[in-house]
Amino acid sequence: MTFVPKYPALLAAGWTLALLVLLAGCQPMAGPSAVRPLQTETAPEAQKWLDRGRDFLADQRYEEALGAFTKALEADPSLAEARLYRGTAWLRMNHQERALEDFDQVLAAHPEDVRAWIERGKAYAAKRAFDQAAADFLQAIEISPMEASAYYELAQLRRIRGEADAALAAYDRVLDIDPDNALAYYERGLVWAMKEKPAEAAQDFTRALERSPYLSRAYTSRGFAYIDVEEFEPALKDFSQALDISPDQAAAYTGRGFARAKLGDLDLAVQDFNRALALDPQDAKAYFVRGLTRAQKGEYESALADAEKALKIKPDYDSARRLAQDMRTRLKR
Repeated sequence: MTFVPKYPALLAAGWTLALLVLLAGCQPMAGPSAVRPLQTETAPEAQKWLDRGRDFLADQRYEEALGAFTKALEADPSLAEARLYRGTAWLRMNHQERALEDFDQVLAAHPEDVRAWIERGKAYAAKRAFDQAAADFLQAIEISPMEASAYYELAQLRRIRGEADAALAAYDRVLDIDPDNALAYYERGLVWAMKEKPAEAAQDFTRALERSPYLSRAYTSRGFAYIDVEEFEPALKDFSQALDISPDQAAAYTGRGFARAKLGDLDLAVQDFNRALALDPQDAKAYFVRGLTRAQKGEYESALADAEKALKIKPDYDSARRLAQDMRTRLKR
């Protein structure tokens, strides 16, 4: 049986938004920029602890990194490199105020250090002090106009703030400098999705995958872009590829379920929605599309239950409300 929903507009709409909600928090971790380290004479004891701290930081052993950088500073209080990295460790642990204290001290002594401006901007961004963050990234760019990481952080900030055109311009600059940056292509694709340009978004997701074939989020995102242009076969393939790489992506199951439903495979679609909800029981959209699919199967009681669950999670979900009303009419309630 072909899936022909009663409300095609309700099903077709909203997947770009779903993509952005899904991926808004998926920002890649970024360490200090690749600008050369501060050139200072370092005491052997301080250097020993600095090197250990870098290793701990690279291994994401942040508490140990903090301890090592602090010992380096005890051996040499003027060692700006250790203070900069300690600030980064504080930032990774979500202690933005402690991070800012360290970055401020580095910049007071070394106002031309690009990494410190970038890291401080990231700390401000984590505090949602977006104007200060943007100012720091722009200062880094002024000092080093070819520093791709500064443009990248600025682009992320513009994207998070919904400043689509400014974000595109910043991502373009990243890719001018670093044309093989898969994450920049991927995130620029998210901006195209924000602008409701699914073809451009899919193109950038493809470029990202050409450079990083195991970037599962790019397969998921491209799948949603294909859904937006009603290309359900390639969408199905992309969601499956994403799940082969990262089988814990609830949104990939939801997207694949939707593609399967549109291609007429309603039973497998419901199975995918079930998997999505097992991973994310608060996903109102998954309840809604499972309810629509169950309605198509004639399972009106189950469809009503799904619509009501979606409304409990998201009371202003108008599409779910309409589905619930129609199911009550069919059930003569």
